Amino acid sequence: VLWIAAIYFSTALAIMLLAILVLLWLVSGSFKILPELLKQYSTATWSLGLFVCFLIGLSYSDASHNEAIGMVKKYRELLFIPLLLPFLKPKQYRDLAWWTVIIASLITVIGSQLMSIEVFCVNSQCLPYFKSYITHGILISFFAFLVCHRVFDSTGYFRYLWLAVLLLAVCNLFLVSEGRTGQLVFLVLIVVFAIQRF
Repeated sequence: VLWIAAIYFSTALAIMLLAILVLLWLVSGSFKILPELLKQYSTATWSLGLFVCFLIGLSYSDASHNEAIGMVKKYRELLFIPLLLPFLKPKQYRDLAWWTVIIASLITVIGSQLMSIEVFCVNSQCLPYFKSYITHGILISFFAFLVCHRVFDSTGYFRYLWLAVLLLAVCNLFLVSEGRTGQLVFLVLIVVFAIQRF
């Protein structure tokens, strides 16, 4: 949970907590059930397979060793899926992770809105995001995607509450943040949402 929250606000803290998470994964023996999880969850299989393809690509790349390692490091996030699955098997942990994403995203969106009108700043230029605009845009686009599902799954008052949160996230994504990457990711996720729902 702390690692998920740290992703939104501090790269250094997120890296430190990820190291602890990997140690827990090894010490707890969760790696022993990896083959079973890969059979059960095709997304984990594909993400691990894609990372292995990047590693294989190192063997015949024209890039220097440092450049090739740097490129593979950019895709280490593909390992998060098989790494996190054992920790998220119990429903209460999945629920806790879900609410952590929702709360951290809400804090990020509201903080971004307040930074855009200069109520407070976290950097010298008073830019409307806690980390980079690319990271902000991607996180908020996924948040908006998750909230879209909540809008359709909720009823009554809660549906309107989730709809308000969705509108806030989309307004932040397109009117406050300048990250086109997040906007593009959101448009792709809307297509995914439409395929999943209709």
